[in-house]
Amino acid sequence: GEPARAFVLGRPPGHHNGCDERLESLERHSWRYAAHGGCILNETAIAIRNLRAKSLARRVAVLDLDAHFGDGTAWHFYEDAEVLCVSVHVDQSDLHVFPYLKGKAEERGTGAGAGLTLNVPLPVGAGDAEAWQALQELALPAIAAHFADV
Repeated sequence: GEPARAFVLGRPPGHHNGCDERLESLERHSWRYAAHGGCILNETAIAIRNLRAKSLARRVAVLDLDAHFGDGTAWHFYEDAEVLCVSVHVDQSDLHVFPYLKGKAEERGTGAGAGLTLNVPLPVGAGDAEAWQALQELALPAIAAHFADV
């Protein structure tokens, strides 16, 4: 039979690239639509768009665990009503480091995607205990409540 749920553990995520498959970066000069952070393609966004185009998934949840905010993936789906993007990362609000969008907790999506971006910035120096607590208390409950197909 068909699985009721799917889980993908992917590397590299390409999570800093904000370009979609139509290569909008060639038409726009905003960082939002450009390859950056060493990410030419956003494999996560490409996979989600393919699954949805083939009607293999409608509702999707992304969990990004990295020191950096997964800005590209968040922006791909910032206005999407069916893709939840959760990023657990180091709070870079006061740091002058990449990426320059900080992944602040108040950045929650807009339009149809309002509330479907969940940024969980951890304090600089946070360790496994803080990351585990963020996963258990914030990230995983949000993912469970989204009832994603993938």
